Amino acid sequence: MAEAQTKVAVIGDIHGCLDELEVLCRELAARGVAEIFHVGDLVDKGPDSAGVVRFCRERGLRGVLGNHESALLDRVKKVNKYGLDADDLAYLRALPLIHVLDAYKALIVHGGLWPGLSLWQQPRSVLYARMIHPDRPGDVRWWGKGEDGVVEEEARARGYRRWYEVCDEDALVLYGHSVAAEPRRHGRTLGLDTGCVYGGDLSAVILPGEEIVRVPARRAYAERLKDAEGNILD
Repeated sequence: MAEAQTKVAVIGDIHGCLDELEVLCRELAARGVAEIFHVGDLVDKGPDSAGVVRFCRERGLRGVLGNHESALLDRVKKVNKYGLDADDLAYLRALPLIHVLDAYKALIVHGGLWPGLSLWQQPRSVLYARMIHPDRPGDVRWWGKGEDGVVEEEARARGYRRWYEVCDEDALVLYGHSVAAEPRRHGRTLGLDTGCVYGGDLSAVILPGEEIVRVPARRAYAERLKDAEGNILD
């Protein structure tokens, strides 16, 4: 009889929500999860960015770089504000753009992927992918006011698509970056950012089996920012 596969879990965007992260990790451990990964965006917006980074580093959580970590590493003042030390920064700098979970036929990316490209060919804009131009790797757009607005209609008319609509990966793609009230399933993709920092949930998926585990936020720590045209800036 074949041995049961070891359970692993992947957590969605944390954004400084340390209390919720600790509760979720206890829930995952209680379900027999042996290793935990994350989809990036550990920092910004929430109450304890440094605490989240340190927790992930000290507990050995692996994952991928998020767009907020990418921006943070270029801003010395913000690094100092959060109180990140050299070990924290080394942990963030070592995060890859894509992490492959071969044994589970899954991969982790922060934003999304371009079709027609191998993983090693993917542009750095995988950090920001929402609406993409399938024929122009790296070309991204927001997807509209409140997610379904005129901005998306105009972008679609110009050839842009939500990246998961054109995703051609055989593996299960686990991602964050795009907030939704529920984990977003589309084909072989699963979005895990359920907006904990905005008062939603911190969500994780357990592999194998794709069991979803969610912990509610203690409160809303931030409001969703918008640009001058009303586009949500996550």
